[in-house]
Amino acid sequence: MPRAIVNVGSVYLSTQEYDKAEKYLEKVLFEYPNATSENESAVLLMKDIYKGRDDLAGYYDWLVEQGREVAQSELDSVFWEPVQDAWDRGDCANIILKGEEYNSES
Repeated sequence: MPRAIVNVGSVYLSTQEYDKAEKYLEKVLFEYPNATSENESAVLLMKDIYKGRDDLAGYYDWLVEQGREVAQSELDSVFWEPVQDAWDRGDCANIILKGEEYNSES
């Protein structure tokens, strides 16, 4: 059952229905705490939800609220991703904007 719930959340994520995706993924995390692999998948997909919302800082806050520890190197990577994405798109304005956000977070 938890695998199916993660899959539903993943489908909502793929259609950018972030609130619905979050609802299903959190259902797995809260109602099936012993479903280890499904919980790991849900946590990784939650990162994509926050990334889609352009709120990777919120992802970190969410992890802390869940009692999960995050290494500084992971934080650094999470906050760098929007800069790299802008670079990959050749979006100079967002490279500067996201770079400034990155510098203020780190």
